[in-house]
Amino acid sequence: PLKLLYRPGKPLDVQRIADAVADARGAMVTAASVDFGGPANPLVTALAGCLKLDVEPGSRLAAAAALFAGEAAVPRCGRGATLDRLCEVMVVLLLRNAIETGATHPGLLAGLADARLHRALVAIHEHTGKPWNIEQLAEIAGMSRSHFLSSFRLTVGKTPAAYLTAWRLTLARQDLRQGDSVKAVSGRYGFGSTAALSRAFSRLYGFPPSTLTAQARAAGRADSAAPTAVQ
Repeated sequence: PLKLLYRPGKPLDVQRIADAVADARGAMVTAASVDFGGPANPLVTALAGCLKLDVEPGSRLAAAAALFAGEAAVPRCGRGATLDRLCEVMVVLLLRNAIETGATHPGLLAGLADARLHRALVAIHEHTGKPWNIEQLAEIAGMSRSHFLSSFRLTVGKTPAAYLTAWRLTLARQDLRQGDSVKAVSGRYGFGSTAALSRAFSRLYGFPPSTLTAQARAAGRADSAAPTAVQ
C-alpha cells in the first residue's frame, strides 16, 4: 500500500473506486466505509474534505494497511471482523496525523491538538454525563474562565456548553439505535428528563428519539422472527 485517502462525511463512491482501479494499471485499490453515526459527530465536522497520507515503509500505518489489503484480497474465516478492526486502526492513525500536522478545521481535533484544551475535552469525553460547568472545565484546562471560553470557541468552533450537548446527543443517538430506552439514555448523558432529551434531539436531528427506539424494536422483532436452520 502506498497511499491512504479519507473523505469524511461522504458515502463510499463506487464509481470513483472503479475509476481509480482503471487508472492504477493493475495495482489493487481497496476501499472501506466508516460510520461515525452521522454528520453531527464532531470527528466528521473537524476534518477537511479529503485527507491524503502517504504510507511510509516500516511505519505502523504501513503494517496495518498491508494487513488490510491482504485480508481484503482473499476470503478467509473471520475476514469481516478483521477488516473492521484494521480499518478502525488506520482511521485512528490518520486522525493522529491530522492532529500533529494541523490538517483540521476548527473542531474536536483542533481542540485535541491544543495542550490545555485537550485536558478539558478528554474530561468531557470520559465523563459525558457529569453536570459540567465552565469553571470546572476551565480549571482542568488550567485557564481563566474568560480565556477558556474564548479559546475554546475559537479553536473548537462552538462554546463548551454547545459542544458538550452535541457530543451527548451523538452518543444518545448511537445508544438509541442499539435499542436503549429514551429514559435510560436521558439519565446516562445528563439530560435530566426524557422531555429535555427529546427537545434537544429533535432540534439537532429533525425527528424525536422515539423514532430510533421504534426502529430498533422493529429490527429486533424481525430478527427474532427469522427462521433458524439446524443441520
